[in-house]
Amino acid sequence: DRVLIAAARVMTSPELPASDLQRSIHHRFVRNRPERTAYLLVDALRYELGVDLVERLRIVNAEVEITSAVGTPPTITPVGMAAVLPLADTDFRIDLGVNDRLEVHVGGNPIGSVKDRVGQLDHVHGPVADLVLDDVAQCSNKELKKKLGTANLVLVRSTEIDADGESDQLAASWGSFDTTLNVLQTAVAKLLHAGIQRVVITADHGFLAVRQLGEDRRIDKPATGIGEMHRRAWIGRGGTASESTIKVPLAAFGIASDLDIITPKGL
Repeated sequence: DRVLIAAARVMTSPELPASDLQRSIHHRFVRNRPERTAYLLVDALRYELGVDLVERLRIVNAEVEITSAVGTPPTITPVGMAAVLPLADTDFRIDLGVNDRLEVHVGGNPIGSVKDRVGQLDHVHGPVADLVLDDVAQCSNKELKKKLGTANLVLVRSTEIDADGESDQLAASWGSFDTTLNVLQTAVAKLLHAGIQRVVITADHGFLAVRQLGEDRRIDKPATGIGEMHRRAWIGRGGTASESTIKVPLAAFGIASDLDIITPKGL
């Protein structure tokens, strides 16, 4: 609770160099690299799990390093997955669309599905090999090389951590997270063995590891305005913050948007 309150206080006037932002990840680590690269997008791989994964990857015969990044508000999958795509560092927009649902645009293109994300990568890198984590981990080396083909960029998608976390079975989820990290370690080793020279692993968002919170900790959504409601955030126009919440324009985070985010100050 104290960590969240401190983070909320800082968020009221965010000042961060562009290089620290999630939206710079593709530009800094993936684009214009001479090496054949695999780009692993791991849903909900929060920083602590990333540190754990780095330790596991040290047994792989490769240089390993970790860098932190500041997530893109609102920290939900449609926004975070769009934020790690090409051009997210220069042209990233969030609007309200049909039925007051959030719409994300990157480089002028709507990004709302896996197909859209792959298309954005294809546009910059040429044809991308699109795989899911389980495929990579279970393929033989020969099968994996065939799936990779001649693509310069290989996209690997993982949703296991997010799916387990959303189950709200925290004790069971931690064991599942551990299993997924082992699968990621195996996948990286197989990719390197199949001819990939560089692997970049990143996430769309993290998560709060707490048991289900009771009704006494629930905050009502804003009484005014139009927008989209999530577990810990309301995003829209015209919403009024209460004493328990903070309200910040998305534009304060360098996002092209006229929307605000309202979120609880603590748990």
